[in-house]
Amino acid sequence: SPPPAPTPAANPSPEEPPLKPLSDREREILQLIAKGVSNSEAARLLTLSKATIRTHLEHIYRKLEVTNRVEAVTEGIRKGLISV
Repeated sequence: SPPPAPTPAANPSPEEPPLKPLSDREREILQLIAKGVSNSEAARLLTLSKATIRTHLEHIYRKLEVTNRVEAVTEGIRKGLISV
């Protein structure tokens, strides 16, 4: 009998696009986070409030389907959204 067809999970495609693309601002913030910049410092650098940075991070987490900064940076790099 023929071998079973591979499941999609067994062959993840590196070209697979993110569920929802990040906005330019979200990518900019994710890039800063990847460099180890704090929310406060990111807010200062981008002349935004800390609350705005937090909101952007929540959107990034949701779009990348992650729950923290480390996972967000890891996924961002894996998907080619940011570089370190």
